[in-house]
Formats: sequence, structure tokens, C-alpha cells
Amino acid sequence: MDARLGFNFIQKMEISGQLWKVEYEGWKIWPILRYPFYVWLTTGTMVDLARQDPTESDMSRKFRVGQVGGKAWMELGNLVKQFKKETLPSFAVFTSPDNRREMIDNKLKDVIFDDLYEPLKEKAIPLVVEMEEGRFHAPNPWGPRHILGELFSLWNLWAKMPPELAEMGELVKGTVKEHLKNNGYMQDALRMAEVDFTPYLFLWWKTHTAVTKLLKMFNFKFVMVNKGFKNQGIISAAKGMGLPVLETQPGMIDEYHPGYIWSEEWHRDSLKMPIANYLMLWGDYWLPTVVQQGKWSPDKALPAGCLRMEYWRKRLNLDQGKNESEYMLITTKEESSRELAGFSRECADMIRDEKLPLKIIIKVHPKDSVNYEWAWDYREFVEVIRDEYKINLYELIGRSRVHVGVNSACHIEAIGLDTPTVVIKLKNWERMNPFIDNKWVLTVSKPQELVQTALRMAEQRGYGERVASVRNKLWTPNAREIYAKFLSTFK
Repeated sequence: MDARLGFNFIQKMEISGQLWKVEYEGWKIWPILRYPFYVWLTTGTMVDLARQDPTESDMSRKFRVGQVGGKAWMELGNLVKQFKKETLPSFAVFTSPDNRREMIDNKLKDVIFDDLYEPLKEKAIPLVVEMEEGRFHAPNPWGPRHILGELFSLWNLWAKMPPELAEMGELVKGTVKEHLKNNGYMQDALRMAEVDFTPYLFLWWKTHTAVTKLLKMFNFKFVMVNKGFKNQGIISAAKGMGLPVLETQPGMIDEYHPGYIWSEEWHRDSLKMPIANYLMLWGDYWLPTVVQQGKWSPDKALPAGCLRMEYWRKRLNLDQGKNESEYMLITTKEESSRELAGFSRECADMIRDEKLPLKIIIKVHPKDSVNYEWAWDYREFVEVIRDEYKINLYELIGRSRVHVGVNSACHIEAIGLDTPTVVIKLKNWERMNPFIDNKWVLTVSKPQELVQTALRMAEQRGYGERVASVRNKLWTPNAREIYAKFLSTFK
């Protein structure tokens, strides 16, 4: 089932209201399962989750608990001493190790949040907690970085799945299966036997309870997250304590995004929904989608810009014009990786055979397992980059002559970085139609078209000036000032 059909089925299924009735400890269960079910429905696989090692013995686990707990307990006193009254953190930022992916001045930078702290330093101090699938990492940038993480990891070691929560998961599964059957998707209904919602619900509950304990330690004013549809445990913990949750836009949001396009039920029972209170958007362009299709209140969806985009525009000095390069950047995506690899090779053949003045850089997506061994034979003008830290993605895009992909946020990021961008008509390319219809993005179907387009771009100048108005719709300028002003309203 493709993305559009899959999402339309979910919306139709939600109209009956049965899924919204399932609750545990006052929280709606369906929003937690909506995204993994959508992925399963449209790809045939469940979202991977790290689980506790089933082979670990109870004795081994008890030993680790004692070892970690003893060390954390002894050093907790030192941590508390550092929290002088005037320097207590006033807000919490929950991020992920995956966000720490740009090497800047020999340091790994969190591309989502690190640029936020400097403009706020006079007004607010953050407690930064890195979490990944319920595990805490490096929680405190100005104290012992591992103590809080170890303390709350103890909770994950001992946590048990509440039987009632597992029953709620089975109830949702049965409801979904019935809807599949009633709508003629018999094959998918049969496949529901392989679906296990338990890991997702257990992850939510472990995270919810652990984060609740953490938030009780401080007098926070608000909480910030990224990718809320994967971090409902953080959101429910904060909302359960009456703390507003601010979520930053993680990528493209279209009318089929299961993490942001909701039904009216959200507003009828918003306090029971593990959904952020505020959504900080990249720009005005995204507002109609989340308000009209996603049912977000206009005063809760705020065009605030993007800190990462602002940083790289300044670092690359793009406001002063762009230095044209000789390479075409191709960014891959897992769902179309094999077709794109073949497409790229045909482009390389054409460049070699016709001795064209063009080079190719292929930035491979971390989840793309396709082998690019063929590129070795074209190494004079083709480079394949797999290492996430070898060179920063925004720098690659910003310095390229033209960006090429199929269906990803990289196209929108290219516009923000004054780089012409091209969509290859491979799997799911239609999701870029709104940008294609506006003529912000070019399309090609054949390798010859792509090479000719890239060469033509070399002869054009002033692209950044021509797309300035479009860029400012997609990416609101002055993000640092907007964030600092809005966050200062939480007293």
C-alpha cells in the first residue's frame, strides 16, 4: 500500500472512534501506535526498536544494576552540589545521539538544538538529555555527564510491561484487523498476526515513567523535543506534569504524515494525547498543511525558522552570493536506492564517454545498503560518501552545483541553501508534487536529462536571488531571535 492509500485508510479507520476509546492511565493508546502501524502498512515491516537483551541472566542484570547504581549514587551528591539555586536549569531538551552528526571544529554538533543555547544563555539554562529508544545518554553538558543517564537507565533494567497495557495493545490490534477485513484488505488482515505492538507500548511506558521522575527533580518551565511521533513517552511525562512541550519540525510535512496530520479527536481530548503543545515550523509554507489538514490550532503551530539552516547560510556566506562548484550532489533514499544506483551509473557513463566537465558526489543514506563498488572505476570524477562525519550534509548541498534526489527533505534544504534541486521520477517521487507544481523543483526521467540539466545550471547565475522569496516562505529568517523571544515567554 503506498503512502497516500495507507494514510487515507488510517483516517477512515479513525472515523469510527473505536481506536480513540482505548486508554491506559489516562493516555490515549492509538497515537503511540499510529506511526509504527503506518510504516508497517506502507512498507510491510515494523519500525525497529532496541530491546533488552533476552539472553542476559537475572544474575548478570542484578550485577549491572548494583555496579551502575552504586557508582551513580556516590557521584549524585557531587551533581547536586553543582546545582546552585541561581544556576538551576529552567527547561529540559530531549534530543537523540542521531542529532549529533556534524563535525564542527573537531566537535560533534547537535544539529537540532546546539545553536539554541547561545541566544538563551542570559535568560535560561537547559538540562540537555540525549535519549535513544528509552536509553539515556550524556545528560548534562555542565556537570557529570553520565550520572543522570545511569540513574534512569536503572529504571529501564527493572521495568516490567504492565499486563493491562499489553491487553490494550491486543485490543487495538483486533480493531485494526477488523477494519482491514471490512475494507477488503484481506491479505493485510492475515498479516496482522505477525504484528506485535507490545515493544512500542513498553518503550512508551518506560520512557514516560523515567522522564516523569527526572522532571520532578527540577522546576522546569517547558520541555523541548524533536520527532515527537517517536518520543511520546517524553511528551506524556511533561504534559502529565502540566509542562508545555515544544516540538521542532524534523523534516517535510505533507498531507500524509502520520506524525502531524491528525483528526478532530485530538482537540476533543487533547490533554490525553501524547502530542506536543507547540510545533515550531521551518516557515510559513508549512502552516496551511498542519492547520487545515493536521487540525493544529494556528496559535500552536509557529513559523520559527530553522537554527541549522541559519547556521549554514551564515557559515557558507550565502547572502553574499554563491561560489559555483563543478559537482552534482546525489542524495540517496532507502526506498529507491537500487534504482537510483543504476541511474547514477548511467550518468557516470555519459560523463566519461562524452568527457563532460562534471563530477558526481553520491551521499549515501545511513539506511541505504546498496553497494557502490562500480564507482571505483569512475573514481576520477565520482565520489561516494558513506561516513556521516566525513563532510557535513548541509555543506555538501550548499557547495554543489545542483542537488539531485527522489523524495526527501534534502530538496527543501537545497532551496534554503541556494542550490537548484532536481527530482528523479522514481518510487514515491509524487510526494514532491506541491514543490514541482510551484516550479521550485525540477524533474527528470532519464540520466541524459539529468546530466544536461546539471550542465545548464553551470551557465546560470543568481539562483539565490531568484529563489529568495520562495526560500523565505519555506525557511523563516532570523530563527535564533524568534526562538529566544518565544521561549522567554515561559516564566
